[in-house]
Amino acid sequence: MSRLMSMVGSGTLVVSALFASLQISAAPPTPVKAGEWVTHGRDDSEQRYSPLKQINADNAKQLGLAWYADLTERGQWQSTPIMVDGRIYVTTPWSKVYAFDAASGKFLWKYDPKVPREIAATSLCCNNSNRGVTYWQGKLIWGTLDGRLIAIDAKKGTKVWETLTIPEGEPMSITGAPRVGNGIVFIGQAGAEFHQRGFMSAYDAKTGKQLWKFFLVPGNPAKGPDGAASDSVMEMAAKTWKGDWWKTGGGATPWDGILYDPQTDSVIFGTGNGAPWPAEVRSPGGGDNLFTASIVALEAKTGKYKWHYQTVPMDNFDFDNTSPLTTADLTIDGQKKHVVMQIPKNGVFYVIEAGTGKVISAKLAVPSANWLTGFDKDKNWAPILNPDSNFGKTGKGWFVVPFQTHVWYPQSYNPNTGLFYVGIRYATYGMVSEAGAKMGNQLLSINVAKRPEYAPPKLEGAGQWLTAWDPVTQKEVWRAKEGTAASGTMTTAGNLVFQGSGRNFIAYRADTGDKVWSAETGTAVAAGSITYQVGGTQYVAAVAGGPGPRRPTGCWCTSSVAPRCCHRHRRPRPRRHSIRLPTSAAMRSWRVASRSTRRTAPAATRVVAAWAGSPNCAPRR
Repeated sequence: MSRLMSMVGSGTLVVSALFASLQISAAPPTPVKAGEWVTHGRDDSEQRYSPLKQINADNAKQLGLAWYADLTERGQWQSTPIMVDGRIYVTTPWSKVYAFDAASGKFLWKYDPKVPREIAATSLCCNNSNRGVTYWQGKLIWGTLDGRLIAIDAKKGTKVWETLTIPEGEPMSITGAPRVGNGIVFIGQAGAEFHQRGFMSAYDAKTGKQLWKFFLVPGNPAKGPDGAASDSVMEMAAKTWKGDWWKTGGGATPWDGILYDPQTDSVIFGTGNGAPWPAEVRSPGGGDNLFTASIVALEAKTGKYKWHYQTVPMDNFDFDNTSPLTTADLTIDGQKKHVVMQIPKNGVFYVIEAGTGKVISAKLAVPSANWLTGFDKDKNWAPILNPDSNFGKTGKGWFVVPFQTHVWYPQSYNPNTGLFYVGIRYATYGMVSEAGAKMGNQLLSINVAKRPEYAPPKLEGAGQWLTAWDPVTQKEVWRAKEGTAASGTMTTAGNLVFQGSGRNFIAYRADTGDKVWSAETGTAVAAGSITYQVGGTQYVAAVAGGPGPRRPTGCWCTSSVAPRCCHRHRRPRPRRHSIRLPTSAAMRSWRVASRSTRRTAPAATRVVAAWAGSPNCAPRR
């Protein structure tokens, strides 16, 4: 059918000349030691790049398991650990926090916020995950599934303060990690699938007191202003909606991608999909529906609006724009640019000036898309929507291309190679609009039992992979077909990129994509890994969790009072892992492991683990 031919190829697009004119002021960055990982993306830039290079592309093949720790909670495992002052902190399903010694894996303490399990039926659209804590001046701060923001003493695991961030009794939740900048905590929430009105809010990191709140879709006009930081732009946003939109909330919940940019003293974040999904149902008659599916920048101290870029006006496709964001200083056309980068569900890679919102470039990172026909370069790269894709209006349904290109899985950027590493998916999904239809407990107005009136498009090269993307030239430099869209990445000065794939954890050369090491984990490493240094030894750590056999495979080595090794057995159930490298003292420390101490690693439900140098033990024959 002709509508299936309405696709945009991945050719380079032209830079728009329109941008916001803003006064840019800098603030102090969050201090990070070279051997630590203090926040979700390691530092304010969210590059997930470490300057450590004791582990490098030449010796990575010697990596072996240093220690592991069992985590017994059941659910979705999406936590990026952090490491500060020789301790690793990781969150689990149901928003619990564990602390371990980063060198030995010794369990230190656990904090359970006691999230009520009954909210699973009323407030959770997808799973019971938590993506991690952040650290600030001796405190660990994170959000809970029931909408609380909690700060505890990082050494003792005792509560310092707690505050509820969502309206009491509303079906909203927190799964994303908060960010802290200049003493301010920023947090969003999920809940669009329950017809909620999204907002970003900020809190004093010392006391937990709310500093400001910014709504991301307009409320009921009859009620007047909200008394929030967003009041000045809600009239503008309301003009992009039709009908009684406020009755279904509107959506735009900022449930994941957030960063604090000290160079512009801004909080920059992505917003979620419209609620319900079909635009014609929530806003009959059209409209862009601000600020759904957008990138928004606010003044960090006050929440004052700075700029926005809407990646998908009139979103119909669950195109959350909440995928991770990364800032970097790039040289483009001979000029240094401080940019924010993102590749969200819609398949487009964006490079945008962080201070102004001017789109520098955008390009499809997948072979084609049928939700748009191009970009309007005179309107700051506003996408030109394909009218046939408005399936709520046509009543015929639509197989959207692409679908779920990049969701929440962490990405990374290596300033040495100039490459951006991310797992992406090229796929299609059929949607049919039906007002009031549900998917489980979610109020989507999509009939998941029906399919569009025509055959799905045939996609050449459909699948998923790890890509190394040059944001300056907007071209793919290399691709690892063993990679996946369902795992985060981390990169280092040792010319390495780490990513999980199936039941393996893999290291690639950052410059060429050549595979240099892999370890069988027995279950998926979905979240981002980290690397850190303790006592002169570099480690790599990750959380592995998900369905899997109960017994371990591979040569698993643990450390408690003294290192010990175990022989090859069947795969372990999910574990958290930590890795260290076999050089200098680390290598010698690893090699002193006595063969007489080898033992079978116990079965685990979920695991945290760390790898370092080559274990001085061999698999049982």
